[in-house]
Amino acid sequence: MEARLERVLIVEDDQSLQRSLQRALGLRFPAVRACGTRAEASALIAGWRPQLVLLDVMLPDGNALDVLRAAAADGGPQPEVVAMSGFGREDLADALRGLGVHRFLVKPLTPETLEEALRSVTAAAAVPAPASSLGRWLRRARRPS
Repeated sequence: MEARLERVLIVEDDQSLQRSLQRALGLRFPAVRACGTRAEASALIAGWRPQLVLLDVMLPDGNALDVLRAAAADGGPQPEVVAMSGFGREDLADALRGLGVHRFLVKPLTPETLEEALRSVTAAAAVPAPASSLGRWLRRARRPS
């Protein structure tokens, strides 16, 4: 039986980017939730069990390393993780990969970069690639309000 990614969690404290990602990914995945803190992310990973997490590295109450360590300690199934950061530090990317992060993306995100990362994750999980509607939503997110 083919694996399917059905539950996607977006962890992003920038509300505009969070909403844009939620709308775009909601067109492709059946269940998409979003939150903006380490505490919310840890609770949702433990209770809702997303299969894919788009994870901002710097959060108001911690960081992606905290979220990933809590998820690993929980003992449940581990989601595929794509980490996002405004800082492209190689040491940070290495630390995240060491905790199981599939991809590390540097913000601002481009539609092409995000689509390629999601294709890679969905290919690893043997599911269809995400729809190209991501570009439209990301371009809106970058427009000044």
